[in-house]
Amino acid sequence: MIVRLSSQQAPANLCNNVKSGLAKSCKCKFITNKRSKHDMVISYREELGSQKNLVLEAGYLNDYSNDGSARGEKEGYHKARRTFTSIGWDGLCGKSKWQIEDCDDDRVVKHGIKIKPWRENEIKTAFVFLQLDTDRSLGKCTGRKYHEWAAKSVVDLEQQGYEVYYKPHPRRDMRLGVGKRFEGTITQALNKADLTVQYSSTCAVDSIMRGIPAITFYDGSIAWDVTGHSIDEIVRPDRTQWLNNLMYMQWKPAELASGEWWQYYKGYLEK
Repeated sequence: MIVRLSSQQAPANLCNNVKSGLAKSCKCKFITNKRSKHDMVISYREELGSQKNLVLEAGYLNDYSNDGSARGEKEGYHKARRTFTSIGWDGLCGKSKWQIEDCDDDRVVKHGIKIKPWRENEIKTAFVFLQLDTDRSLGKCTGRKYHEWAAKSVVDLEQQGYEVYYKPHPRRDMRLGVGKRFEGTITQALNKADLTVQYSSTCAVDSIMRGIPAITFYDGSIAWDVTGHSIDEIVRPDRTQWLNNLMYMQWKPAELASGEWWQYYKGYLEK
């Protein structure tokens, strides 16, 4: 099998782990020339226009326990997102063309993943978690459209009678002109929230794992199946199967290097 490494290549240590795992799992040759014949492409984030594109991205389950002060949050955010690496074919997050379903809980147990019971308290405080307005996981809702969506969400939540804050992305100091801007860290925001709203941010996963109801607005969200999809749709579904499946979409460095993940993804090449 000929594997092309995209110019959108992952950080060196991550790329080396994936290459090592593939080499242990199958006979393959690695190339970088885009014009050469190849069977699949490995990229960090999606390489648009490519087929059989194995997309690597930051993980979905994040450890924000050391996200530090707001001033140092950017560094803490990046460290938290490196706990796992997510893998998908030909798309990011919920838009991956190869969904692994009906998984058992062995990887949940292996990594000691705990999910808190749903909070049943009255919802008084809502948070809107913002993303980078150029994020591909926003689909077509980027730039000005995203700013308009965010501002409208804040206003709509206020009309529901909630105390509303918006939390900028650690990498972007965005101001909406409406609502209250939260100056603390992601952890502090989640500790204060009774409800979270996001277009497709993985903060929805952080919310759900803590038992906080979440709302998402894009079916590319990895949390789409366990969230509401309008301001007034508060849901608390069973999350067991969703979490089991999610754990087969993200892997730790040693697991990538061992190649154990490949058996769950190679079937896509045979389609």
